[in-house]
Amino acid sequence: MVAWTLTLLATLLLIACAFSLVGLAASGVPRDPPSLASLVEACREHQGWALVRCAQQRVRAAIPRYGFCNGFDTPSMALRRGRGYCWHRARVLAEVLRGLEVEAELVTALLCRFEHGISGHVWLRVTVAGESRWVCPDVWDQEPGVVRFEPITRVRRWGPVMLAVSYLGSPIANVFAFLVTRVRGARDEPAPADEVRISLRRRLAANGLWPLLPILAWNAVLAPRLPPGFSDDGVVPTAVLVVEALGRAFVFIGPAFLVLGLRGRWRRRGLALLLLGTLIYFASWLPPLLDPTPSWWWLGPYVLPGVWLVGLGAMGCSPPYVVGALTFVVAHATHGVWVLV
Repeated sequence: MVAWTLTLLATLLLIACAFSLVGLAASGVPRDPPSLASLVEACREHQGWALVRCAQQRVRAAIPRYGFCNGFDTPSMALRRGRGYCWHRARVLAEVLRGLEVEAELVTALLCRFEHGISGHVWLRVTVAGESRWVCPDVWDQEPGVVRFEPITRVRRWGPVMLAVSYLGSPIANVFAFLVTRVRGARDEPAPADEVRISLRRRLAANGLWPLLPILAWNAVLAPRLPPGFSDDGVVPTAVLVVEALGRAFVFIGPAFLVLGLRGRWRRRGLALLLLGTLIYFASWLPPLLDPTPSWWWLGPYVLPGVWLVGLGAMGCSPPYVVGALTFVVAHATHGVWVLV
């Protein structure tokens, strides 16, 4: 029962990753997205709650579109894309207010009642001159202290546990939310007029599939030469094989929706991980090829794909690909452990 529950969660997570990859590939980004520093400077002339209201409206204008497909983004990435959901907006607003030396902390409730239904939510508790108010940047015309929801469950301070639950759970919930909006016939918020999209030529030239070609060739040539029992599926639980198969499809099809680049620190680090990880991965095949006796060295080809997969996701600036790839690596490594024990 536990194994199949974990399998279901891993499957839903991979579906959310795939949904995010495809959705982000089809979306555009603002031509000149504002920076966090510019949002801070735009509000410095105000004082007190007028300053908080200014920051609230600036953040809402900077992230105008709800992000069904970018739930795995960090708040700074959501700001650059101009789309996000409650956690993204609340975290960006908190950073702006802290830059203005205003006390702000994130709070959350697992269930809140909205006009459109019930869902979890993240917002801020802001304190000015000893007075605390709730502040939510999700609606354009809200005043500090006025919110359009009612917490049903206990309001808690946003912490590491809630961050982990939200980061992995919200993208799954957003898939279902997207489907519900389509069933109801709802339309997306209109795209800003200055939104730009990546050209087809650039998508092809910098496509994430190109770095996979040598890895696929390596596997095709050397996999038949591995010793018998190296990947014995007969001893591995079906639940593990299901997640592994879905994850393998994701990591090899997903790069088709990535556009690789080198601009930015993380993209350059991703290139280093991709190159180094590929070389280490190739070298990890030597123990099973040279010595057919089972040993823990056999785990190398099962575990080390995680290095170049994370590098590929970083080059594509794609958190959903990294999360999906790590899900596959966990299942793949579990397969290897079952074979050895």
